[in-house]
Amino acid sequence: MAVAAGAALLAVGVASCDNGDRAVRQSVPSTVVTVTKSVAPVTDSGSPTVTVMPTESTETTEAATETSPRSDLSSYYGEWTGHGRQMTLQPDGTALVTLASGAANVEKWTAMWGAHGNGIVVTLDTMTWHTGEPLGNQPGTSWTAVLAPSAEDGVTVLHMPGFADWCSTRFGRSVVCGA
Repeated sequence: MAVAAGAALLAVGVASCDNGDRAVRQSVPSTVVTVTKSVAPVTDSGSPTVTVMPTESTETTEAATETSPRSDLSSYYGEWTGHGRQMTLQPDGTALVTLASGAANVEKWTAMWGAHGNGIVVTLDTMTWHTGEPLGNQPGTSWTAVLAPSAEDGVTVLHMPGFADWCSTRFGRSVVCGA
């Protein structure tokens, strides 16, 4: 008497999303494989025989596919500082940003931040306080940033091309962050 067992396996790609991810949904073909195993009874004249006959069918399944590499966002959480600037990045994607030009011209902003390519993007939302002359920032102003070693001293900084470098006590002070 032969015993038959069957199993099905569905392979589907899955991607996770969190604040700032850029993902697209597309139809991805997936494969369903059914494996059937038959075992012949053991007899004195021979050994058991195992036959595996996979069958394949293709179904179309929706899956999320990332369009850019992900950053480990936990590396960015916390307080970042530099001369005339301070920024706190919260795990929920919100931020508080203080920008100054000298001691008399200061702006405080709420902001949003999230993954962008191999780094992050920070976007100013609402100015909550200011004193002195305007610094020229507007709601929607954004900067991209990546964690990178400073060319001057090798300390990891939050590098915002075209704007500034920011230091964190987690990585140490760098000369590029100013006084």
